[in-house]
Amino acid sequence: MYERDSSLATIAGNFTTGSATVNINSNGEIFSQDPTTGCVVDGTVSIIDSRYNAYRAAYSVSSCTGPDALLNGRTFRGLGTLDDTVSPERLIAGVTSGSGDNAISIVWFLGRL
Repeated sequence: MYERDSSLATIAGNFTTGSATVNINSNGEIFSQDPTTGCVVDGTVSIIDSRYNAYRAAYSVSSCTGPDALLNGRTFRGLGTLDDTVSPERLIAGVTSGSGDNAISIVWFLGRL
């Protein structure tokens, strides 16, 4: 999987978390709004080395309600890869915000729509 080339065109598309659709456009811009939690995600995906299936991601979170409100104002950074061994293909990403006692880590498994 790692030997697959990466590009913004390859990762561009719509992915689902179950309750929300995450859009990555051809410029690497990420946008999502979850209808259940109200969370809005804005950020970017970038290429690390086009010879390998690894992407850098950074996004901020706003407008969350309920228990997810603790995510508001946070910026998450991490890495992702496209898993084409399953159909539909999925995006797997691990991101972190903060450090020490105030850190939050999330692992995403997003199916391509």
